Amino acid sequence: MSGNEAIEPVRASIRVPLATADAFKDFVCDINRWWPLSYTCSLDRFAEACIEPIKGGQWYEVDTEGRRTSWGEVRAFEPPDRVVLSYAIGPDWQPGPPDEASEIEIRFVPEHGITNLEQPATRIEVTHADLARHGDGAGAMRRRLASERGWTLILASFARRHKA
Repeated sequence: MSGNEAIEPVRASIRVPLATADAFKDFVCDINRWWPLSYTCSLDRFAEACIEPIKGGQWYEVDTEGRRTSWGEVRAFEPPDRVVLSYAIGPDWQPGPPDEASEIEIRFVPEHGITNLEQPATRIEVTHADLARHGDGAGAMRRRLASERGWTLILASFARRHKA
């Protein structure tokens, strides 16, 4: 793939029984507590993940030996509504050049509870776009991220912490 070909963005969403500000804080600031190991570079050596809470910051993981692996940068940080991240992990699931990064926009949309209009809830909407920037293997990468083992699994991992 040349990188100039269009690849449809991956879209996924999930509803959680949290106020929007709480959902944003738990998703972004506590990513370390819920991010699935299968989406880390260090796998069983994974120690922590972090999204620095500022535009221009980094998001990364740290392994058990203290090595830091960058996943990309924070392109927008707008609590409690959205965060935009570059994704500089390539189709081989290893760090790649920043200029080949795709973009992940995560929106936090307030909703009411299903059975109780006073109960807060939030829909978390993910759009992972610009996947063609990853070059060869971008199509396969998109298929994985769009599958049940992709963003659906990532969001379900977060939601499991917040069962109503």
